[in-house]
Amino acid sequence: MPKLSDRDIENALLRLVRSTIGPDADSLSLARHINRTGKQTWTSATNGQANLKVLLQDIVQELPDKESQRKLKALLDRLETLYDGAASNAPASFVEVLTELAESNGQRPVMPLHHPTITKTEVNENDKRRSRSFEEAFLEAFNVEEQYVLRECLYALQGINGERIRFVWKYKINVSLREDTYEGIRVRSEAIDQHQALPPSLLVHSKLGSGSKDAIRMCCEAGWLYSRIADYLSKVQSIEQGAVLRAFASSLTEEMHSYQCFLARLEESHPYSIRQMLLELRPPISRLRILATLVDGLVHISGGPLLTALYLHTRHGDSRHGTLLKQILHQSSRPWFQMLSLWTTQGLLMDPFEEFFVEENEGVADHNLWSEGYSIKEQKVPIGVVDEGLVLVAFSIGKGINFIRKSLQDGEWRLKIEDKSAISESMLKEPRSSFFVEDSSISRKNLDSAALQVHSHILTSLHDRHHLLQHLFALKQFLLLGQGDFYSSLLDGIHQEFEGRRGIVGVYRHTLAAIVDSALRGTNASDFPEFVLKRLQVELRLSADEDARYMFGCSKESDADVRTVWDIFLLEYSVPDPLVAIVHAKAVESYRKLFLFLFNLRRVEFMLNLTWRQSAVLQHALQTAAQHNGINVSISKAYAQATVLLRQIAITRQSMMHFVVNLKSYLMFEVLEGGWKQLVHGIEESKTLDQVIATHDDYLSCLLRKGLLDGARGGSSEGPDVAKQFERLFYLSDEFCAYQQEMFGEAQESADRAAVKRREAEERLTHGHWGFSTEKEVSEEETFFGLADATKLFEADRISASFDEQIVLLLQALDQKLNGVPLEKPLNMKTPPAQRLDRNLSERDEGDDDLDSLRFLTFQLDHNKFYGLETAT
Repeated sequence: MPKLSDRDIENALLRLVRSTIGPDADSLSLARHINRTGKQTWTSATNGQANLKVLLQDIVQELPDKESQRKLKALLDRLETLYDGAASNAPASFVEVLTELAESNGQRPVMPLHHPTITKTEVNENDKRRSRSFEEAFLEAFNVEEQYVLRECLYALQGINGERIRFVWKYKINVSLREDTYEGIRVRSEAIDQHQALPPSLLVHSKLGSGSKDAIRMCCEAGWLYSRIADYLSKVQSIEQGAVLRAFASSLTEEMHSYQCFLARLEESHPYSIRQMLLELRPPISRLRILATLVDGLVHISGGPLLTALYLHTRHGDSRHGTLLKQILHQSSRPWFQMLSLWTTQGLLMDPFEEFFVEENEGVADHNLWSEGYSIKEQKVPIGVVDEGLVLVAFSIGKGINFIRKSLQDGEWRLKIEDKSAISESMLKEPRSSFFVEDSSISRKNLDSAALQVHSHILTSLHDRHHLLQHLFALKQFLLLGQGDFYSSLLDGIHQEFEGRRGIVGVYRHTLAAIVDSALRGTNASDFPEFVLKRLQVELRLSADEDARYMFGCSKESDADVRTVWDIFLLEYSVPDPLVAIVHAKAVESYRKLFLFLFNLRRVEFMLNLTWRQSAVLQHALQTAAQHNGINVSISKAYAQATVLLRQIAITRQSMMHFVVNLKSYLMFEVLEGGWKQLVHGIEESKTLDQVIATHDDYLSCLLRKGLLDGARGGSSEGPDVAKQFERLFYLSDEFCAYQQEMFGEAQESADRAAVKRREAEERLTHGHWGFSTEKEVSEEETFFGLADATKLFEADRISASFDEQIVLLLQALDQKLNGVPLEKPLNMKTPPAQRLDRNLSERDEGDDDLDSLRFLTFQLDHNKFYGLETAT
């Protein structure tokens, strides 16, 4: 009997026990017994010197399952009987006994896979029915094991653990597959471990082949990828997600279904070899790798960013990769394009999970819908999926539809499209169709057609039903002081009503509103339609607490308040709600800024004209008094001082009037009229509401820029603020008018008293009495109503010198704005303008391309070089 190794005996016994009590308990028990007994026990068993029942008794005691103990005891009884019978007839090896026992137990023969050549002996006549050769019996057993392995490969392709092939994870708890918890696989099969030990005659019949381990690894890789994708799908289905993410998960589910169909076809083609399996598995596992890459990278995004990421994956060098991703992108983008279709055809924003690039701002009034109702979320735009040029078009279409319904109150209007689904269907036909950037001609054509209808209806409604140009013209005439006769009457009415009052106590809206209404009815402003005139409103530039404080008369703080009615008066124009989209809040602030500046300018002009009339009356009274009293004007010092004072006042007033008139002429004709002409032309050429808004904004920006009210815009970053220089000049003009009114008022009262005294003196003379009875009365006549006071001449000289100084600073600021001359350098008007312009041409502001009119204003303010010569001196 040939000598068998311990490994041969162990394998044979292990197979026998496994076939009797199951695959799990016997492995542990036999391993423990081998470790305890050692080699000597197995060597004795090989020589036939040990009782098999004693040999396996310990295994029976260690089995925890009572049923397994019962089965193994029955096996030991049969094993002992069979071994005794075999030993009495012929020498038999321990392995042969085990083989016969397994056959009698209804099992196929189990043999060690790497046994040496076995000597065949004659068997009993009772065993002649089992006369198959050992190789055939072994091959049949090996084929059975191979079938088990191949079947478990199918399980592994789906990430399912089997008895022979198992996945190994670091943690036994259910953790996320994104974490690095996967270790690998474990394979327990003698068909894999001992495949290389097969004889060449048996190796050719194997279905596993030499690369069986690598093949199993590839199957397990496919199963691992399958598990990652399935885990991602389960997470998406377990929580509420957006429509785009669900569509993406649906496309992945279809791919998984295709993979499962492949496994079903593979199972139906049984029997097959592992090489055939690998050959069929290459395309599916390539797709699984792509899908697993997607779910790893897109686990936390949805909506537009998800489509952007899918589009970037389509731009892959591998054509198979790109084709698969285009199919997935096509199906995933369908909900997004359905939202786009609803938005661009009905103005509906069906986006509960905030996947669309349009966001509706809650709490916005209908009249502010165009500017504040909706906004674009740039991070939600699917870059590459839809042309970026179509984003603004689609946004304006949906916003325009809602503007028509809510702001224009035109709920019956509908978008007229020949094919109602033209916009959406043109984007959803094929994966390579028009929703990609390179093929967006169809969708652009449809969106442009829809945009044309929407904006055409909006502009037509604004012009015809809501009188756009009439309201803009009214804004120009009333807030930009284009209606000259109206403001002349208004200023005169305010002056008459509030003349002599100090502070703002007693200034009420209804009083000013009555003055405005009287000015409207008494001038050509009454020719405006009623829907324009009723939108004029009077406001007071007071805070809420100030309004309440001065509502019912004087307050404790009224004496310290130096403001007048001119400082708080404000005229406003309330445009209709649809026009608020054009005359928005920022535009209203620009109109208010222009109104305050222009109204202040007109007020200064009005006050200077008023002082001129007072000065003319006082000059006539002065000459009358000198003639009546017989004063020699050529030698009278007092008369000379009064004349010098009046002349100085006249010169100062003329300088101020020269500044005011030229500035008003520049603003009214060069700035306002030119800007209005451009505005009307721009609105007529506009095709969309956004273009109209941009044209109106440019109009106001141009008025502020050319009106020098936009802050420092000189040749350097720290240029002068011309608007503040204007404020200083207006302040000096107000101070001069107040000084002259106060002085002329006192003089006028003195002149009136003198006139009364002259009439009384003349009446006394007619009765033969003295005309003036005291020297005091004569001296009062010789002071010329207080005009001969030297302090008053000093004050007039101070105001005149301050005004001339500020005019010089203004000219320097304008010269810097025009030519880039630094403010700190003295202005020398003797230098030729062309030479200064050439020297500083590089410093010219790029935003001021039309400075010819401003250059003409600078020339008009100092046409005789008076201020320039003063500065040079």
